[in-house]
Amino acid sequence: MNTEIEKTLEFDKIKSAIASFASSELGKSLAEELKPITDVYEINRQLDICSEAKTINLVEGGFPLSGLYDIRKILKKASVVGSVLDPEELLQVASTARVARNLKAFIKDLSDRYPLIYEIIDNLNTFSHIEETIANCLDHEGNVLDNASPELLRIRRQTIVVRDRITKQLASILRSPQYQPAIQEDVITLRNDRYVIPVKQSLKGSVPGVIQGRSASGITAFVEPNSVVELNNELHELLTDEKLEIKRILREITEEIRQVLTQFENTVQILAELDLINAKSLFCIRLGTSRPEINERGYINLIQARHPILQMKINERSKSLHIENDPNLPEKVVPIDFYIGDSFKTLVITGPNTGGKTVALKTIGLLTIMMQAGLHVPVKEGSQMSVFKEVFADIGDEQSIEQNLSTFSSHITRIIKIIEQLDEPSLVLLDELGAGTEPSEGSALGMAILDFLHSKGVITIATTHHDSLKAHVYSQEGMENASMAFDLNTLKPTYELRIGLPGSSNALKIADRLGLPKDITEKAKEYINPQNARITDLLLNVEDMQRSLEEQKRLAEEKTRSATKTQQEQEILLNQIKSKRKEMEKKALDEAGQIVQKAQLLVENVIAEIQKEKTNIDNAKRARKRLEKAQNDIASEIKRLSYSDMADKKPIDEVRKPNRDELKLGDEVYIEKLRTSGILSSMPDSKDIVQVIAGNAKINIPLSEIMIKSNKGEKKIEQAKTNAIKFQISKQPNISNILDIRGFRAYEAIEKTDKFLDDAVIANLKTISIIHGLGTGALRKAISELLSEHPLVASFHSADKNEGGQGVTIVELR
Repeated sequence: MNTEIEKTLEFDKIKSAIASFASSELGKSLAEELKPITDVYEINRQLDICSEAKTINLVEGGFPLSGLYDIRKILKKASVVGSVLDPEELLQVASTARVARNLKAFIKDLSDRYPLIYEIIDNLNTFSHIEETIANCLDHEGNVLDNASPELLRIRRQTIVVRDRITKQLASILRSPQYQPAIQEDVITLRNDRYVIPVKQSLKGSVPGVIQGRSASGITAFVEPNSVVELNNELHELLTDEKLEIKRILREITEEIRQVLTQFENTVQILAELDLINAKSLFCIRLGTSRPEINERGYINLIQARHPILQMKINERSKSLHIENDPNLPEKVVPIDFYIGDSFKTLVITGPNTGGKTVALKTIGLLTIMMQAGLHVPVKEGSQMSVFKEVFADIGDEQSIEQNLSTFSSHITRIIKIIEQLDEPSLVLLDELGAGTEPSEGSALGMAILDFLHSKGVITIATTHHDSLKAHVYSQEGMENASMAFDLNTLKPTYELRIGLPGSSNALKIADRLGLPKDITEKAKEYINPQNARITDLLLNVEDMQRSLEEQKRLAEEKTRSATKTQQEQEILLNQIKSKRKEMEKKALDEAGQIVQKAQLLVENVIAEIQKEKTNIDNAKRARKRLEKAQNDIASEIKRLSYSDMADKKPIDEVRKPNRDELKLGDEVYIEKLRTSGILSSMPDSKDIVQVIAGNAKINIPLSEIMIKSNKGEKKIEQAKTNAIKFQISKQPNISNILDIRGFRAYEAIEKTDKFLDDAVIANLKTISIIHGLGTGALRKAISELLSEHPLVASFHSADKNEGGQGVTIVELR
């Protein structure tokens, strides 16, 4: 595609805007080199990549590109054998390697969501060993660390020792009464990389040594005393050794980088591509863009298209309070709907000056170039665009000014160049076709040019003022008129594009409204060619009809929207009712769970009370009654919570009182008092008590209070048991009166015995046996100590020999 078109349509401004979003010079340079392409597959791929990148920025928090540097020159320097990269360059290499590693870690688990981005990042190389080497040798400011090598550590330690000896020696001279009169100032300083002391110029001979320099005023001489000359020499040698060792270390790291130079260069290239992808996506997000559908048949259908540069300027103005207001900048970009390439391939746009014709022309051209450069464009979803081999434009008078050509000559020169390079499929944009010369000839030439381009099958969009061109378009198959709307009441353009309706300059009406004397405008009408006047009247009538149809369409759309809104509100209300019902059901279940927790807490409190107060059997019986009352309270609460939900659940028609013998596990039953259904999970006991699983609860209830429904099998029992919360507390737990604790450790045996005593009291057992065996006697002793202090134990003793003797303890409970 020709490069001139990019300048004409201001694509260079788009590239600069993208570059501003880049994280490094790598991305910036690629953004400035961005070009539209013509390969449909690659364009679609780039648009899909842009979609993934936008989602990553909006959903995943963006690409981890912080710390990315353009290290291409550094790598080129490292390619030379024997070269040494300085610390700052090495830090940039390490930082860039870290970005590559972070990107691979970032995308590791996101391959399914972002397959195209994953494919790019997966090709990155990582250089953990180089990162580690640099981190072990340099701090974040580029200083070489002492531990970079054993030799460097030795040199620096020795340097500290020598420097300390020098400063101590000089300090002793400064404090010496012998030299005090000659000392200018009590400080130690450096001259020529050697430690010296300031001596009065007039008394410099009082301090034997080497003069290393004088002050600017000449009153101070900087003397290196003879006693530190050798030490300064030694220090100088150490510092030289340090520099050599540092250079050796840096050379080794550079050599390590050179060994993987090709991989590094490939990685930098991929990082540059990712930086550009990220910059493009951020630009598209900021501009408010969407991905168009792509075709190759010249069909364009833009929905609510906005000129990108105008939108950028308005965005910038809204972002900053300090930007100077541009009087030519509109308050907002008026979007246009545009289509071409189906029933017609040539479109002529007419209308008044400053009505937006040129902006519409540039919008279509610039969006096409942006799309072919892999960018989403500022249009609504569902827009369609075509890929063109070439985009040509004759817009503006820049060339005529530069080459000292007339406006007409400039237009013709550019059109000649377009015709010479024309190649299908192409998009041709012509601004003010036929302008700059005598109207009749200009119109005739414009018609001929449109006919020629149309015969070549290219997509042509032109703007003009010539009425005869409008009439010509009407008479040609495959051509169509369009106009930019103008409000005659406000005398301002609306910037709306109307396809199928030609426009008028409205010169006489505008002059009338602005107050030009009536007789002048009436006289002007007499001078208008009658044929042109009829055409103009016809066009105005068509325009009035179009406005009327649009108003009727608007009213119909409002009614449709209103009906749709009512339907949506009804659906929302229904969903709210359903949601509220689910919320109430969940709340009821939560409250039931809380009731069970309270019951469990009550059990624990009662048992604790028994232990604390050293109660007797009567107190234990009273505690059991409290538990029975809690059971009844829980049943009442379950009934209350279930009532509203159960009210709608009626028993089936054929229900009756069951006979004891016909009951089977898994029968579906109905509990009249609770007005709920459940599953029979246990047969009647000696007192005709059955257990029913109802919802999330297990309920013990008399046989007389249930109604039999149907037999659904025992599978329902298992399902119900899985979901039920068991809150029933057995009145007389079925437990043995013997506890065997042999083999347990002392603390485990004590815990089991303590719990066994509680259960035995609640079960109304009078005597229990604890088998602990003989062994070492440790278990017997631990149990005896527990029983002697336990409030539920009346007495205890060893069993008879025929019952286990010393290995068994008999306990009498209170």
